[in-house]
Amino acid sequence: MSACLLAAGCAHEYLPRPPPPADIARVNEAAADNDWFRVEYVEPLPPGTDLPVERPIGIASADDRQISLVTRAGDVKTLPAQLVRGVTVKERAPGALYGGLAGLGWGALAIGGLYLLANLGPEEPGVPASPCDAGCKAKVFVPLMVVPTIIGAIVGYFVGGRRTFELVPPTPLPTPL
Repeated sequence: MSACLLAAGCAHEYLPRPPPPADIARVNEAAADNDWFRVEYVEPLPPGTDLPVERPIGIASADDRQISLVTRAGDVKTLPAQLVRGVTVKERAPGALYGGLAGLGWGALAIGGLYLLANLGPEEPGVPASPCDAGCKAKVFVPLMVVPTIIGAIVGYFVGGRRTFELVPPTPLPTPL
């Protein structure tokens, strides 16, 4: 269940190659908001390339031949465009949401397991009914739901969902017949 929710936190978006300035600004804003940026290179890299670029934080510019990346040191490193497959940024809010949902699911499984354990087997005659009322049950069940949900949301926030921006070449227009 957790793996499915974490996979759901990952998204792919396709951008034209070269990406227009509005898309570059959107990618850079997402990277700056969450302080996380990774370049996805083509694999395998050609021999003799001095990649990867050390600690990139955003895209400075891009055209048909090259992509310029800004590093944490403030330098701009230029790469051949054909070596970059795309970029990935973290999205912490969806990560927190999916982590919280995973925690909620684990809490529900814990409550379901406790319920099954308490109610399995034949009832014994002469055994008095449980003195635990709804308030007593809430004292057990609420923490079993809330604590894993909060822990999942915190872990999901720090792990974060990821959005990969794939750079795809423009599709040629069909030729008229």
